[in-house]
Amino acid sequence: MKYHPTIIAGGGWAGLAAAVELSQRNIPVTVFESAKQLGGRARSLPTENTLLDNGQHLMIGAYSQMQSLLNTIGVNTREAFLQIPQQLEMLDLNSREKVFELKLPRLPTPLHLLVGMLQCPSLSFKQKLQTLLRFNRLLNQELEQDMSVDDWLNSAGLPEAYTEYLLKPLCLAALTTHTHEASARAFQTVLQQTFNGPASNTDLLIPATDLGNIFPAAAKHYIESKGGQVLTEHRVSQLNLAQDKVESITVNDQRVEVEQLILATPPPVTQKLLTGIPACDDITQQLSRLDYEPVTTVYLQY
Repeated sequence: MKYHPTIIAGGGWAGLAAAVELSQRNIPVTVFESAKQLGGRARSLPTENTLLDNGQHLMIGAYSQMQSLLNTIGVNTREAFLQIPQQLEMLDLNSREKVFELKLPRLPTPLHLLVGMLQCPSLSFKQKLQTLLRFNRLLNQELEQDMSVDDWLNSAGLPEAYTEYLLKPLCLAALTTHTHEASARAFQTVLQQTFNGPASNTDLLIPATDLGNIFPAAAKHYIESKGGQVLTEHRVSQLNLAQDKVESITVNDQRVEVEQLILATPPPVTQKLLTGIPACDDITQQLSRLDYEPVTTVYLQY
């Protein structure tokens, strides 16, 4: 039986972030990833002599912890991303005409929001004033109980164009959940982090290279430089208990002794691994109630 004191199951961004955090504190870790590539849902895949990102991942300036993490592992975020002021243009699918446009200038907060809204050609002057006042109230008024994003936005009295062409698409992009199902509290937190901070929080961070180079590869190098290991094609298939404590795990049909274990695996895998452990019954029941639907990415090549 092999021995690894601290193990992280899952080499996606969550698992690698946890490994970097522990490595920074001089705690050697072993990361087991079942796939051939690191990165999970935000990894790069080779296809037809080119690299494609597994899904579209748009970052914004408000992702301060992500940027701090990248700086820790030696990634220059100014080189890794093209950082531009937020500029959103929504087109009608049928007419292909522009139906909404919002550009935020390089000005200190909150002037960038004020000037950007006043210059928005998609709203009348009255609608612009209503939007500024009502959106500020929506952003900062505490929700006594959670509700759907649809119900929350409908209660705000915002102009339909602002809601339909900006906030609802933003919710779908940020939470990957339709507005009639998404949590208003979760979306409010996203909006607060984006619009209540420095003006740079609303900037768009466009990856200048593939996602595999931006984080997973650099994280692997950093973890190994701190005495850790990052192993791909190593699947954790079972947790082995002794006196209600995980004593070892089964990896590629071999038992590996462990003292500390972090599961950074997808929900179905986590549910399977934790099923049968009495202390984890509540978690497995919550995981069993999750519904799933695919996220489709369309790639266009010129």
